[in-house]
Amino acid sequence: MLCFRYITLAFLLVFLSPVSTRAAVLSPNQSEWLTKHNDTLIVRPEKNYPPFSFVSSTPSLKPKGLAVDYLELVARKIGAEPRYLEAKSRAVIMAEVKSGKEGIILALSETDERSEYLYFSEPFVTLPAVIVTRKDFNHGSRDLSLADFNAKQVSITDGYAVVEYIKNNYPRIIIESVTDDEVGLQKLLLGEVDAAVMDLASLSYYTSKDMLSYVTVVGQTGFDYKLSFAIPRSMPELQDILNSGLKEITPSERAII
Repeated sequence: MLCFRYITLAFLLVFLSPVSTRAAVLSPNQSEWLTKHNDTLIVRPEKNYPPFSFVSSTPSLKPKGLAVDYLELVARKIGAEPRYLEAKSRAVIMAEVKSGKEGIILALSETDERSEYLYFSEPFVTLPAVIVTRKDFNHGSRDLSLADFNAKQVSITDGYAVVEYIKNNYPRIIIESVTDDEVGLQKLLLGEVDAAVMDLASLSYYTSKDMLSYVTVVGQTGFDYKLSFAIPRSMPELQDILNSGLKEITPSERAII
């Protein structure tokens, strides 16, 4: 019981202590811009991208996840309030923002193509993309690379940055586009594809489910996700505002998230 009280106290000290005032975090121009936008951050969350952004099966439709936690902490640092739009798939969100609609995308890696219509904050997390197969896939004792899957079918969520990387470097791989990582893993388990590619954190999230005791990581892709907040180019001021908030996050706060 005593240990629990100390842990609770530590949590409260981090999350209930006064955050930096806006004047100490933002420049006058940044503060003025935020005031003109009603101190509101419009956010376009993904519906099924755990552990970064997802909507649970509970009645509440508010998104959850690591990227959501980071965004809400940044919002507190800069004195703003997030307003979440309807959670949708990555492909739909990208199409809407590309067409000119506003809203922050929560967890996205920067690419040349995306930089044509988006600005990116500093990354808040970096993690590798890995190759996943069924445990009965015959690969011996050696680690595999993407080159081992030439002419084979590999499931990848549509719109993920690793797709561009694979097309440029391993054009002989047959990419099976799926709506999200969970669908990709289901196809893998059913034998419809030879492998799946996803980030290590998402895979770790799904391994809590019994059915995923049948899959395993067989190698690295050579690609790292550097996840950032993405901002439409119609709102360049917001890039620096979010970066200012990210700089205020302490190591203790990052550890808790």
